Amino acid sequence: MGQAATSNPVDGTVAVPAADLGAVIVTSDPGDIQHLLDRLGPAGKRAEAAPLR
Repeated sequence: MGQAATSNPVDGTVAVPAADLGAVIVTSDPGDIQHLLDRLGPAGKRAEAAPLR
């Protein structure tokens, strides 16, 4: 989270395991989650942030 320059522990708690699992994260703010996934390197590319509809 330090590398992503964010202090939201909930987003980090969601992004890291989702990257490990290759999960889709449905969220009202996909930009924040995607920002964290992008900072996880290759692992972050396995997950996807999708907008809540």
